[in-house]
Amino acid sequence: MEVWLIRLPPEQFEPSRFSELGEAACYSRCEESVWIKLWGPADVIRPKLMGLPGERWLESGDKLYRVGQRVPVRRAPQCDWVPPSKWFRIQLPKATVARRFNNSLRYPLRLARGGAEQLPWGLQTTLSELAGWTETAADAQIKPLSWATSAAHRQNKSDEPRCLVLGPVLPPVRGRYFFNIERVLVPAGFHWRPAVSVDVVRSVFGVPNQAWLLWEDDQRYTCIDATTFAPLSRASVRAAQMEV
Repeated sequence: MEVWLIRLPPEQFEPSRFSELGEAACYSRCEESVWIKLWGPADVIRPKLMGLPGERWLESGDKLYRVGQRVPVRRAPQCDWVPPSKWFRIQLPKATVARRFNNSLRYPLRLARGGAEQLPWGLQTTLSELAGWTETAADAQIKPLSWATSAAHRQNKSDEPRCLVLGPVLPPVRGRYFFNIERVLVPAGFHWRPAVSVDVVRSVFGVPNQAWLLWEDDQRYTCIDATTFAPLSRASVRAAQMEV
């Protein structure tokens, strides 16, 4: 059994790179650094260390050693360690969507079938559907995607939290797919009528320059600031599930 400590500056700590270490790890902030402690058999833990940033030492007792050296280089830090579930609940970027609004005041703009065919760029699905996909999907499929969730805005706590996923190749799960027209998301197979410019649509809905408009086929809409979206990762989805 080996115990390793990694230290790195807070600005170099990327939660998505460490969230896959599992429960055989704990985390802390002390000495103006982020510390990660890992433990397990050498043949299991050493491959996990490959590619991770930061300084690293083997821990024995209260002392830290470089690999292959018998003389300790320093004492182990006196940190308050927390488990991954608590650490990543705090550290991971939270993805949230604003409340939906009724579209009745936006007449005469309406959605109708038609418009140019294109690949969907948005997917509205449930948190459980998305979680099931991320647990088995390859990292290369997950990495290009961003997401947000409306879990914090459910009117009824028994309702399933909804998610909005954006990206070039979307998860093949149950849900509603959307076309992207210059940050205006409309249901796949639909376009707005009258056929005014996208600038007019954004102006009518009062959408800020860097925000997205999610225009649903039930004539409701949501304005979503671009900074709301977080990179999609297994860890961020797991963290969202823990808060439900």
